[in-house]
Amino acid sequence: MARYIHQLMDERPTSKLDVEFNHRFSGNHFDEQAGGWVSDRWSMK
Repeated sequence: MARYIHQLMDERPTSKLDVEFNHRFSGNHFDEQAGGWVSDRWSMK
């Protein structure tokens, strides 16, 4: 089973990249500088 999971992970290296391109979730977005999820309604002052 571990070999199978390892094989799946090796065959799909772009799956993580697809998630990283879309950092939006229900009116929020992920901001590494802020350290996590930030509301889309917040604005920089």
